[in-house]
Amino acid sequence: MLADGLALVPVLDDRLATATTDGQSLFFNAAYSAGLNATTRAFLQAHLVWHCVAGHLHEKPHLDGHRWHLACDHEVNALL
Repeated sequence: MLADGLALVPVLDDRLATATTDGQSLFFNAAYSAGLNATTRAFLQAHLVWHCVAGHLHEKPHLDGHRWHLACDHEVNALL
């Protein structure tokens, strides 16, 4: 339901180790995703959607990229 207003496209990509988003698509490694239990898989999907909803991919990092990513992950995980 969270992503209903977004035009996010799920994409399977076995070049990835886990999952990621570019703000337009949700990219998943099929084997990784299949190995998760339903609760963890739903959390991962919601985590990626929240990055899009929060605009994390449209803002320029004020710090180095790694610290920005960690701060965004912390915010998203606190919401979930």
